[in-house]
Amino acid sequence: MIDLRTQEEQLIHPPVSIPGVQTLNFSILPEGKIGREPFPVAFPSDLARVYVKNLTEGAAAVAQTFEAIAAEVAGGAGALFHCAAGRDRTGVTAAILLDAVDVDRREIAVDYTASNHHLSQVSKRLAENPIYHNENHTADDVPPLQAETIESFLGLVDVELGGSVNFLRSAGVSAETIRKFTADFVLSGD
Repeated sequence: MIDLRTQEEQLIHPPVSIPGVQTLNFSILPEGKIGREPFPVAFPSDLARVYVKNLTEGAAAVAQTFEAIAAEVAGGAGALFHCAAGRDRTGVTAAILLDAVDVDRREIAVDYTASNHHLSQVSKRLAENPIYHNENHTADDVPPLQAETIESFLGLVDVELGGSVNFLRSAGVSAETIRKFTADFVLSGD
């Protein structure tokens, strides 16, 4: 299991311990950022830009996450990755993974917006956590995710980072890991 949350988040809600399951922590966000910077909710393109910034600033954690996922799957096990809400850091990680193995971007957007199904529970859980409150934003009203956000994000990854695979390579994900994703995650049409 891969926990994408910061240490600060884990202090408030410690990781769940599951017998026989190793938990790894690869925080994409730097410590002290959550709740101290405004979180853009008005325009999908603004949120997409924050996603790209988080991705590039957390490139080492992204590489560790992808290496760990590939190792688990190649070994015949499953891999679970999560953040606090299962929307933003988890959504971006899933989008990069799916895009790297050539999943249709409309399907990636469907996957991303599926988190809206549990929006009221996510809003409630985040509202109960003091880390997500500041003078610019509270977690009391988490807006639904929009397909345009992840589509814009992937477009920015193409333009600014040379695409998902090139970003992963530049972040330090090995060529062997990228090959494993293609071999182990993609079913042939046969």
